[in-house]
Amino acid sequence: CCRLTYMGYDFLAIKALVARGHICGVGRQIGVGKESDIFEVTNDEGEVFALKLHRLGRTSFRDVKSKRDYLGTRSNYSWLYLSRLAALKEFAFMKVSGFPCHMENRRCIARAAHLLVVICFGGSQLAVLSNWLHSKSLLS
Repeated sequence: CCRLTYMGYDFLAIKALVARGHICGVGRQIGVGKESDIFEVTNDEGEVFALKLHRLGRTSFRDVKSKRDYLGTRSNYSWLYLSRLAALKEFAFMKVSGFPCHMENRRCIARAAHLLVVICFGGSQLAVLSNWLHSKSLLS
């Protein structure tokens, strides 16, 4: 009868993050990759974070089963389930690798379904900095 889409899965996960008090607003899109979309989000104190929405199954990334160990021995899967597993693995890696998980004793990283809320920090895309890529000052 009905099928859950990425948009519906997004809304369910965002609702969970809002209910837990991690975010209160979603802003502009700040990135698109082969596996995810990234948006700015804010919390009740006005702090800005990045919301990463995992999107496995895009046409440019259909060979995920052979390249990742998400499934183990399972042969049946959905892209929504794989996206959830990818977010879970990334979240676990951030915790183990020493990625900063607390800032002023407040929780700054959260996960719901296939979404991650992470610290947002400024920067520029390397494509925009092409004149710096050939600079010897970066190498010293």
